[in-house]
Amino acid sequence: MAEKKESKVRDNKVTITSQHPAPFYVLVAKHALADFDTIELHAMGGTMATCVSAADLLIQYLQRLPRFGYAALKNTIIEQVEVKGQVGMVKRPKMRIVLTKSANFNKLMEKAEAIKKENEAVYNLIGTIGK
Repeated sequence: MAEKKESKVRDNKVTITSQHPAPFYVLVAKHALADFDTIELHAMGGTMATCVSAADLLIQYLQRLPRFGYAALKNTIIEQVEVKGQVGMVKRPKMRIVLTKSANFNKLMEKAEAIKKENEAVYNLIGTIGK
């Protein structure tokens, strides 16, 4: 059995920013789901599209083309919050998507880890060719 790495995830809240694309937040959310049964993706303003994309990638499990299925949608909340802007307090949209760990999450993570190790082995083999 593989050793369990110590998690660096502190809580079940993932804050989406404009610094990274959606697949980065999928990775962060998967690490959070490994430690928590429920996670929350938080975004404000322009990052809401990235938040929705990340949630969609985590949830996707198409009938004919299984992809991920790491999580299930529990709740979506959109509200207006007041934040300090250049001209004082302004209202901005804030989104919170609540996801729960799917029943097959652990199996999917094991499969992903096996694929990762296989890819690393192939990469290392290719690196030794021609030396």
